[in-house]
Amino acid sequence: MSESKSQPRLRDGALNLADWLVDPQPATAGALNVFAGTVRNTHEGNAVSGMSYHAHRGLAEARLREIEAAAEARFKVSALVAHAVGKLAIGEISVIVVIRGGHRAEGFEACRWTI
Repeated sequence: MSESKSQPRLRDGALNLADWLVDPQPATAGALNVFAGTVRNTHEGNAVSGMSYHAHRGLAEARLREIEAAAEARFKVSALVAHAVGKLAIGEISVIVVIRGGHRAEGFEACRWTI
């Protein structure tokens, strides 16, 4: 199991993209697709000063791993999904999806499906 696969998917505070890119790219993977969702300063036309995320940790961890497994089975890729909990400021990363696959087409498709 890779280093990232053994880590908790739910993290307190903003996510650090580098934490999810530590594993070397497998020799069979020709694509690395990454999505990072950040907190923006508006929502439906209203100003936002930040976000606060809450979760039932056990259920959320299980669900994130289910999403990864489903993406891996469906697209034949390696998938990692992480989500922040707690207070985040504008510009901070709240969700990350990392897809490693053989080709760009399934990598992009898997990343879009996973998020």
